[in-house]
Amino acid sequence: MVFYEAPHRITQTLADAREVFGDRECVVARELTKLHEEILRGSLLQLELPESAARGEIVLLIGPPVEGQSRQPAGAPISSISEEIARLIHAEGIDQKSALKRIARERGLSKSEAYRLMLAERERS
Repeated sequence: MVFYEAPHRITQTLADAREVFGDRECVVARELTKLHEEILRGSLLQLELPESAARGEIVLLIGPPVEGQSRQPAGAPISSISEEIARLIHAEGIDQKSALKRIARERGLSKSEAYRLMLAERERS
């Protein structure tokens, strides 16, 4: 993903990205193609911006989830998809298909990927 961000908002944007995407590789590039070009690489959780990042044109690049890594944001409670479906069905009275669709959206998964994970969970138990 590529974001063009104002220098006064980059710190908050990184915090929001950590919350939404969890820990992913990212690049913060400042003043691209200019004399004072600066490129910082790292993970969303580890990247710290110097004072110089507070000015200039900024591009934020966020990579895909690491293979095998949960797409849930860092700090999010990890529960099985089947447990979440049962909770939504009980708490909100919605059907299984709607519950699965909502969970997929919340976890950043496609519906088919969430369905495959649910089936794999059920096979393991």
